[in-house]
Amino acid sequence: MKIVHLVLGDRFNDGWLYQHNLLALQNRLDGHEVSIITGCNSYTTNAGKEGECPAGRYVDSNGITVIRMARPKLVPPFLHYYKIRYYSVLPNILEGENPDIVFLHGIQTFSLIPLSKYAKKHPNVRFYADNHADDFNVSKSFVGRRILHGVVYARLYKLFGGFISKLFYVTPERRDFLVSVYGLDEKKNKMEFLPLGGISYSDEKYAEIRKSEREKLGLQDSDVAFVHSGKLEPRKRTLDDIKAFIDADAPNAKLFLAGSITDSIRGEFEKLVASSDKVEYLGWKTPDELNNLLCGCDVLLQTGSQSVIFEQGICFGMAAILDRADNNKFLLSDGNGIFADNHDETVSAIRKLSSSPATLADMKQKSKVFSKRELLYSSLVKKFY
Repeated sequence: MKIVHLVLGDRFNDGWLYQHNLLALQNRLDGHEVSIITGCNSYTTNAGKEGECPAGRYVDSNGITVIRMARPKLVPPFLHYYKIRYYSVLPNILEGENPDIVFLHGIQTFSLIPLSKYAKKHPNVRFYADNHADDFNVSKSFVGRRILHGVVYARLYKLFGGFISKLFYVTPERRDFLVSVYGLDEKKNKMEFLPLGGISYSDEKYAEIRKSEREKLGLQDSDVAFVHSGKLEPRKRTLDDIKAFIDADAPNAKLFLAGSITDSIRGEFEKLVASSDKVEYLGWKTPDELNNLLCGCDVLLQTGSQSVIFEQGICFGMAAILDRADNNKFLLSDGNGIFADNHDETVSAIRKLSSSPATLADMKQKSKVFSKRELLYSSLVKKFY
């Protein structure tokens, strides 16, 4: 089959660990011809700074064709990439690609208008879409939440989104957002859960990476390694997790931090890291380096906002300390982690997993079983084949 992924409402970077990257990669590994059609906005540096790259067409190292469409010259970057996302050239590009399946990542786009015209002309093409917007990651202002999402995007989807065969939500919170803000009906609008997922390695490759990574990190076999990663910011509760780890004072535990630091927490972050020889900041990591780090460590310490690291860590058999968000209740539904919503609960969870090798081993094994059943992209792609 020929599968086209449309990434119109988010930045696209080759080789990253976002859902659209990994779904497309899995499609390619399954033997399908795959293209990604996207805009020119991307992260241009390792620190996560945004910029525009040239329009054009190329084939990446996995054999996936990437087509970048130019921004309309008269529309400012912020307005185009973050609000309008209208590409009149989409039907012509799709004509050239001749897909069997089109997957639209994010329905918040005016490009639903030209896509609906293409779909009407090609009734045999199957269209799928997903939603990544929720109450946490969209603007809390009346204009942003109620007008832009509740009126503009909702009306666009109701008027032009009828060609979508299934509308996937990637967390329960994002289903609730479609229902409460967009006024969609789960059954009528053919909504279905497609969780964010991850990849896995063979037992041999995992063991090799884990041994090498733990040697690099200076860890002994009895040490329990915690990881907190992503964009290090207030919403991730980065400072809270570091403070809890330091206060837990677990003798055989170490916390590794990876990602870009926001300026709003930089000063206190650096002071906290400097205050403990059990906390180490590793800087920004490439996707491969981050995967290696997850393999080498034991516990995700992430009591803040959702990150793809949650799912990927669980796919590598890590136990997790997460807050009680609905999606986290799904992720830890096999007893493969501990919930923590405040400082005392986080401290207690860290101490428990550091002091009980049997508990930690049991949770890690449960993560492996859970991920094989629920999170591996090799299984998730079957929802739209």
